[in-house]
Amino acid sequence: MKIPFTLNGNRVTVKASSVMKLVDLLSREFGLESLKSGCRSGECGACLILVEGELMNACLIPAFRVRNKKVQTYEGLVKDKLFSDIVQVFAGANILPWDFLGPSLMISSYALLSRMEKPGEREIREALEGTSCHWSGYPSLVAAIAKLPHPRKGR
Repeated sequence: MKIPFTLNGNRVTVKASSVMKLVDLLSREFGLESLKSGCRSGECGACLILVEGELMNACLIPAFRVRNKKVQTYEGLVKDKLFSDIVQVFAGANILPWDFLGPSLMISSYALLSRMEKPGEREIREALEGTSCHWSGYPSLVAAIAKLPHPRKGR
């Protein structure tokens, strides 16, 4: 079946079987290296993406479900000012973009800051819990994320 959708701002159409998962389609057809196919059950969070602005596990979504929808991955967000600020915060906390769960943690932070003006420690920790990473540096990371300006404020 043909699946037209917008990937990182570009309109694309691909062929995929009805059982293909979105994580496989994005990795194989578009070579997106930020997506990891870890647990394939939505538990690890290594395949987090945004579909129509909503955070989702690409390993749980049949590829056909994104027909005519907007999909954003780490690779497509790197030019966004807020996302660039988030990447800098993670780099300062020694969580690099190429770490296994780094891209998913950054996308989780982006999704939170895009919808909530001043998230507190609890909201930030909950957003970061979408991955199986139990990095010991979260306290400094949480504080740094809390200091980032909201995209609709001061930008």
